[in-house]
Amino acid sequence: MPPHTNTDRQCVSLSNVDVGACTMNQAMTQQQDAMFGIGTFQGVPENHILCFWVNEVETETGRRLAGCASHPRDRGACVVSALGSPWTLAHEVGHVLGLRHVNGTSNLMSTPTASINYNPPQLSASEVDTVRRSRFCQRA
Repeated sequence: MPPHTNTDRQCVSLSNVDVGACTMNQAMTQQQDAMFGIGTFQGVPENHILCFWVNEVETETGRRLAGCASHPRDRGACVVSALGSPWTLAHEVGHVLGLRHVNGTSNLMSTPTASINYNPPQLSASEVDTVRRSRFCQRA
């Protein structure tokens, strides 16, 4: 379903978000462009991460995902499905910050996030270093 963008009200109406293949550095789908572009309309600074909560996130093949962190090169963003686990948002933000999937069930970057059984999930020392080096991590 194509997105409906109302720039007068600065909102995008999407029920199912097509995220293409959901890989980093992919071309954005029409729906991702509409969704991620709204931050520019609202004056969200480029060094902030835009997070969107939607009903469903689907790949180009129709596979449902809990979330997806593929985003434009010039803007950090992710989308999380209502089907996601309590850790999905943090997991997707982790991707935006440069983290990759790991094996196991105690780490925040375990996949699927529904398999995470540690509360709160852990990050390794090298993952923390990666987050600290991210352009989105600012120190006071």
